Amino acid sequence: TSIGEGAFSCWSALQTISLPFVGVSASGGSRDVDSSFGVIFGTKNSEESWAVESHTSPSMYYPNTISTVTIRGGNLTSLGFKDYEEIEYLSISNSVTIIGTQQFYGMVDLISITLPTNLVTITTEMFRGCTSLTSISFPSTLKTISENAFYDCTSLHTITFANENAISTIATKAFYHTALNASTFAIPEGVEYLGDSAFEAAAVDSVDVQILTLPTTLLYVGNSVFANWASLEEITLPFIGTELRDDFVYSEEQEIDTVYDGSTSPITLFGKTSGIGLSATRYVYRAWADEEETQSKQ
Repeated sequence: TSIGEGAFSCWSALQTISLPFVGVSASGGSRDVDSSFGVIFGTKNSEESWAVESHTSPSMYYPNTISTVTIRGGNLTSLGFKDYEEIEYLSISNSVTIIGTQQFYGMVDLISITLPTNLVTITTEMFRGCTSLTSISFPSTLKTISENAFYDCTSLHTITFANENAISTIATKAFYHTALNASTFAIPEGVEYLGDSAFEAAAVDSVDVQILTLPTTLLYVGNSVFANWASLEEITLPFIGTELRDDFVYSEEQEIDTVYDGSTSPITLFGKTSGIGLSATRYVYRAWADEEETQSKQ
């Protein structure tokens, strides 16, 4: 039921560890550091321990040889794995029901993680700055991806949804500055809310994204959702209305101009989308590179 602070101090060659919980106990302890991964390795540092200093107070020193961690139970609260480097593979069992904010923030060496199959929310900044993370699979129960969840995950190119109809919210800057693969990227049906800058600069390695179709379930699209997708030429929307922000695909290289309503006669807009109500009709935005050419088409 408990693991003492420093129980594994100076285990200098440890590569893999499987734990019943994170910290000194499943319920944590009196200090924030008691809920951190490093507390079981203690505060002792020596050349023989080949330790890495944690970003906690007090500092904990864990072996720099650790690459694989399995957590079999408890809940991840407080500090958890925040800023723990060296760990490349992390598996969280299905018995874990709560994963708090910033749990994996700054794990710059993390390549792969297995999430619990009953997870409902990716919390705020959960994976922010995990620059080595290349792909992630979401469980069928997932409903919300919170603010800045994958902010600056600059190697993240593949996201997979086990149940594409379950997720309803992708919040502000959730995938800001990632590297989503153009050939596999899609926002699933079921999503109702896209927050501001949710996918801004998220196709940094996918310059060939030219056509994008958004789900028919959308109710709100925020500001600059697809800003800096420099090659985006066409986007298909489920509606145009007051809940659709005018500049959601804005960038310095783009001007959103013409909306096609499926007929031969286009509805021409220039930065304004009010006046067209919610409809099941699918509209298409086209981005024109030349503003002068755009105005001549109106």
